[in-house]
Amino acid sequence: MSPVVELRDITKFFPGVIANDRISIKFCPGEVHALLGENGAGKTTLMNILYGLYPPDGGQIFVRGRPVDIKSPTDALSHGIGMVHQHFMLVPPFTVAENIILGSEPKKRRFFLDMERAVADVEALSNRYGLKVDPRA
Repeated sequence: MSPVVELRDITKFFPGVIANDRISIKFCPGEVHALLGENGAGKTTLMNILYGLYPPDGGQIFVRGRPVDIKSPTDALSHGIGMVHQHFMLVPPFTVAENIILGSEPKKRRFFLDMERAVADVEALSNRYGLKVDPRA
């Protein structure tokens, strides 16, 4: 089966540290993967590269067999790649809906936030998965 996502020879350096050294992994449909390792092993760094939070210093990401350049979470999402962060990355004063749509806000007339749609979308998601979530909380 062809991989949906492939990381090939991904390398990432930080001052004095090689966080990822030519890491390669393929993700095929229907498979479940776990990245295991000690603290500081580079697991989160690798996922941050895949999600566009860090640029790789080497290597290539492929989606459905095509090379892609993921420079931001918006790029990752456009390729169907999402991320559940290890540490909650919420904005405390924001509502549930505002935190969920952050970075991909629905717009009205191009420039205005469509909060009604955001709330409706979050309600639909919570109903779909049987969750009792108040988007306005």
